[in-house]
Order: sequence, then structure tokens, then C-alpha cells
Amino acid sequence: MAQRQRRQNHENHTWLLIMLAQLYQQVDRMPYKPPVTLGISALCLVAHLQPSAVALVSLDYSEHAICLAPAPIIAGGGNALLRLVGSAFVHGSDSHVYYNIASFIFKGVQLEQSMGPELYAMLVGTMLLLSHGLVVLVAWIATFFGYTGWYNSCAIGFSAVIFSLKFILTQNGGEGAVWGVRMPNAYVTWAELVLIQVISPHSSFLGHLCGICAGAMYVYLWPIARVMLAQQQIGGGRGGRGGGG
Repeated sequence: MAQRQRRQNHENHTWLLIMLAQLYQQVDRMPYKPPVTLGISALCLVAHLQPSAVALVSLDYSEHAICLAPAPIIAGGGNALLRLVGSAFVHGSDSHVYYNIASFIFKGVQLEQSMGPELYAMLVGTMLLLSHGLVVLVAWIATFFGYTGWYNSCAIGFSAVIFSLKFILTQNGGEGAVWGVRMPNAYVTWAELVLIQVISPHSSFLGHLCGICAGAMYVYLWPIARVMLAQQQIGGGRGGRGGGG
């Protein structure tokens, strides 16, 4: 997720097309082709290469009208839902969309294969709404402490969802590496959060952080909620049998 910047649609996209051709070769060699992950990646590409396609859901398809901006979302504008969801599929440059797509594919294929397309699609949708919702909530809370930078920000990109998936994938133990530095997997996502901010100061730190928080909520809170729901169903079933006797 990056802070809004002038989209480079005047480019001829040569670099992007070359990199996509290489990425296609890697995907083609995968034993499992993840349909949901590839479909979302294609949607991001269409939105980037043909921005006018966004006109199908919004008459104003400029970045400023679509980006994740807490202030107009809280104000309740007519395009609040579009900002909350659509901003994830818009990217500011060829490199932005390529690196997000590449990262998403190699994370998504692991989760989609293990969960199945239906559950995985629900996970991605939940992570998108939760991470972007947290951005708006945290930005609003920050205003009570005198900081309005996040509240007046305008961010785009799929990075928040990618960070949430990264967090989920790295919670099963083992080791990973960030720029050649090996560390427990549990710390990899946090290290990448700091590193990306150092390398690219214009990226949305809040968006990435909220992506991690959304992933953490799934990892730590969803199992608890699932147990509670199961207990409720068991209790309801017993009650129904008792009433019928």
C-alpha cells in the first residue's frame, strides 16, 4: 500500500510486460494454479493498465476518488465503500503493481491450495475489509491525540492484504530471512514492515501495520470464535432435543 502519487499511465509499460512474462513462466511451472489469487492479480493489472475500466463502478475513476482516505469515508460520502474496497486494486506505478502481484501470488498459492478457493476467497475478502477498516479506525482515533496525518492521508494498493497473508503464513514456526538475515518466522513480517518503510518512506506504514493486525486477529481470535460458535451449536442442539422430549 502506497501513499497516493501520480499514476504513471503515460508509460509504455515495457518493463512491466517483461517482468510479467517472467512471472507467467514461474506460475506456469506451479503444480497448482490458484484461481482466486490469479483472478485478483488480473483485476489489479486491468485496473492499472486500463484505469477507465474502473468507470464501470465509478464515474470518477481518478486516484483521488478511489484511494483509501479515512476523512471522506468517516464523513459518509457516497463512494465510501468504493474507497474501502476498490482502493486495494489501484496502484501508483508499474513497479508498485508488479511487486504487489508477485508477492501476492507466491503467498496466495500456499494458502489457497491448503484452504481451497472458496474459504481462501472469504479469507482475502475478510482481510481486505478488516485491514482497511482498521486503517480508518486508527486514523480517526489518532485525531483525538492531535495527529491528523493518517486521517487526511490517501493510500492505494493491495499491500495491507499481502501483509495480513504474510503474517498468517509465518505463524507455523520455522525460520525465514529478510535481506539475507535469518530470523524466526514470527518476526519476519515485522522486520519487513520496518525495512519497507526505510527503503520506501512514501509507503503507507499504517496500511501495512493494520494488515499485520488483521492477520493477527485471524490467527489468534478466529480459533476462539470458532470454539465459541461450536459450543453454541452444541448447546442449542441439546436444548432442541430436550424440548422435543
